[in-house]
Amino acid sequence: MFVLNYFGMDMLLRFWPLLVIALLTVVVVRRVRGEPLDLKDAAVTPLVLLAIGTNMIIGIGPTSIDLAWLAGLSAVSLAFGAARSATIVIERRADQFVQRYRWTTFALLVASLVVGAALGPVAQHFGMHEAARPLTFTIGIGLAGEGAVTLVRAARRGIEMPWKDLGQQLQQRLADRG
Repeated sequence: MFVLNYFGMDMLLRFWPLLVIALLTVVVVRRVRGEPLDLKDAAVTPLVLLAIGTNMIIGIGPTSIDLAWLAGLSAVSLAFGAARSATIVIERRADQFVQRYRWTTFALLVASLVVGAALGPVAQHFGMHEAARPLTFTIGIGLAGEGAVTLVRAARRGIEMPWKDLGQQLQQRLADRG
């Protein structure tokens, strides 16, 4: 039983910050080089981080003060993510569209980290529990804002979105059943 606890959930809880940093490093390196624009990077990564963060928040039993501060801090993270997206270059390479970070994207990334680091102690001073502000949730919100705006910008440029035929596929499946 000890082995399962040590190498199971306990290990995940000990090393989740390293896992988050590794995941973010992979995403950032790929985006500096330029990577194909797709739904997986724009939506799946933020959703995974949000799910982990939400689970952590639920686990502590947040108070109304925690939730109010979490909403405010989330709005700040979302705004920084959307602003970062405005600095991303969307270009065509070898018959596919690629998103690429610029130095201004990184400047906004650093600014969001600084603002988050400054607002955290303020929130705690006014009653927010530290555990109610998991890093995974905050990063997930920022990446969700970035991904959503990037996908909207891409769609406006006429880039085919992965869900383009989703409605037609759903109608076909329903018709096949009926």
